[in-house]
Amino acid sequence: RAGKPISGADLIKETTSVSREVFGGWQRSRVHCLHCGHNSDSFEPFLDLSLEASHATLEKALSAYNARERLSGSNAYKCDKCKKLVDAEKSLCVVGAPPILACHLKR
Repeated sequence: RAGKPISGADLIKETTSVSREVFGGWQRSRVHCLHCGHNSDSFEPFLDLSLEASHATLEKALSAYNARERLSGSNAYKCDKCKKLVDAEKSLCVVGAPPILACHLKR
């Protein structure tokens, strides 16, 4: 871009693109029906992972991030295949790791 002025919009687009290139990854959210075994997956991009700071090590915080959460009772899941409220497990997983992983520690 030597010699050419850059607009604010172009600068934001270029910065966002570079940020995504360096820190951008993909995570999968999966809900697994415990009745029929059906998996419902959704994918979303991220620039950082929000981890609980209450864990003693980064390794434990990442394990907790990937831990399965039970959905049941008043928090039951409506399965797309069963077409009814069922017990399920929800989990998050990094499926596309960025070149540099940024972690945000929540207090």
